[in-house]
Amino acid sequence: MNLAWVVWIAGAGILIAVLQLGRMLRAKNVDLIVRASLARSPRTAARPVHIFFGIVDHFEPFWKNDDLAVALARVRIWRERYPEIAARCHDNGGRPPRHAFFYPAEDYARSPECVELLAEISRVNAGDVEVHLHHDHDTADGMRRTLREYVHALRAHHGLLHSGPGGEPMFAFIHGNWVLGNSGRNGAGCGVDDELRVLEECGCYADFTLPSAPHPSQPPVINRIYYPAGDRARARAHFRGVDARRGVS
Repeated sequence: MNLAWVVWIAGAGILIAVLQLGRMLRAKNVDLIVRASLARSPRTAARPVHIFFGIVDHFEPFWKNDDLAVALARVRIWRERYPEIAARCHDNGGRPPRHAFFYPAEDYARSPECVELLAEISRVNAGDVEVHLHHDHDTADGMRRTLREYVHALRAHHGLLHSGPGGEPMFAFIHGNWVLGNSGRNGAGCGVDDELRVLEECGCYADFTLPSAPHPSQPPVINRIYYPAGDRARARAHFRGVDARRGVS
């Protein structure tokens, strides 16, 4: 084999590898993230700068476990130890950190006691319980029913969740397996195109699912607090956004 053939074969191999890498990165939306990062212009922050830390815990005591005793033991450790740990730290306003436990709606019936232990943490101002949901090939009506039943249980049986202007329960949300707004493939892990609209109807004030990179559900909007600018009746409405500002809804 002469040198020209060796060079041609090596070049072809490199080209194929680059194309395969590009296809893999596009499948994971990495190209969208890079373009969004390059498009953002640096901003000079106004003084003083306030830094907020948000703890968004996908709290799943039944994860890789079907044993109720194991799940309860996991939550009891948090109940016994975390309030004491949190009491050692305070912000400049004297407030201790509050850990946000996003507890899965589909696991509630397996052990309301797990949620009650978390509610005890909330009552000593060391935590909050918010809404987490895994669903698959769902419908808007089915999701709406699940959320309303779960939100009612959290408020009525455990005294949880923040209240809106009229006293109605409001909640923060994270989507199990990241596919918010039916951003997966063929309805897998969700199925509800107008999910953002359903969430708003049920009392959701903010979603904390993202980021999800390198999962394909990662939108091209990054490092921003924003309102979805897409059609909320359609999937992936949050793949376009308008930056949130004080006083603007």
